[in-house]
Amino acid sequence: EYIHIPIVQELATRVMSKNDYQTKTIGEILLRFTADFGGKGYEWMHSFYRDLYSSDYSLSQYKIFFDYLKNQTQGATIFHCTAGKDRTGVGAILLLSALGVKREQIVGDYLKTNESAIIDVLEAQRLGREQGYDEEVILDIERVNCVLPEYAQAVFDHIDSFGSVEAFLKEKMGIDEDYLKSLRDNYLE
Repeated sequence: EYIHIPIVQELATRVMSKNDYQTKTIGEILLRFTADFGGKGYEWMHSFYRDLYSSDYSLSQYKIFFDYLKNQTQGATIFHCTAGKDRTGVGAILLLSALGVKREQIVGDYLKTNESAIIDVLEAQRLGREQGYDEEVILDIERVNCVLPEYAQAVFDHIDSFGSVEAFLKEKMGIDEDYLKSLRDNYLE
């Protein structure tokens, strides 16, 4: 079963076309994507993450994701987004936080994303240097296309501003203790 849950409302300007994926290398795609920010990709990422963990729209979409997981009693779930790191990463951070996983473990798992991204990032940086891009754009290739501990920390800081994970989930996503118990019963041993 395929379920589409659009975590953000407006992403069309930053998503590549199917033709891009058929005609360009991942390094070329990452370079083009990052160059569009003109050296301001790091700032854009912080703004993008802020929307993911704090906008009413995104949190309502993550609630749909949680509802699906809560009600699934058999099989496995695979969840992803275009790059599998930002919308997916925040979803995983929220889910694992709700399940009570220690933050050090969540961040460690989150950072493993970089192990698969780094080859394409290095290729994009090489291409960028060959094409004469400014060093700030070259640095942004990694900051935009990898995950950084401070992106995860921003999610945790926002959650902490509510006093606890449970208070955040209740106030921002409408998830109460009974809901959490059911979710935890499904996914914890």
